[in-house]
Amino acid sequence: MNRWQKIAWFNLIVVTTAFVTSSIMAAGMPLKEAITPPSPLTFVVVPALVLVAISEKIIFRKKSSQVDVDERDKQIHMRCRYAGWTAFASSVVGGIMICYFAVGPKGALYPLVLPLLVLTGGGFHIIVTSSAALIQYGRGGSEDE
Repeated sequence: MNRWQKIAWFNLIVVTTAFVTSSIMAAGMPLKEAITPPSPLTFVVVPALVLVAISEKIIFRKKSSQVDVDERDKQIHMRCRYAGWTAFASSVVGGIMICYFAVGPKGALYPLVLPLLVLTGGGFHIIVTSSAALIQYGRGGSEDE
């Protein structure tokens, strides 16, 4: 398993765990408490995002003697980023449309709903990017490719 696969597995596990934990927490508390700052959900989401942010540079450092990327890696990363940003845009637009249809054109949303939409979109971006990387790296090749 190469460095990028380890990063993808780590990010996928951390973000999925944060999503599941925050969903369970949100289901057990009143809606107003769940989305009023400072929400208890931020104590799950923020550390997960910090772990994902430092995973490439600190947790899974590149060894000085190791080649970091080749042409195949660059192609995989380009396709993964494309899929991830598509998932981000789709989830944010879908969330905005759900909010619009839920409250109507003259309704009002809680202040934290829009940042939560962006955080959710970022989570989907990380999940889709990591999943796409693992799928593409799993399509043959030796263990260290």
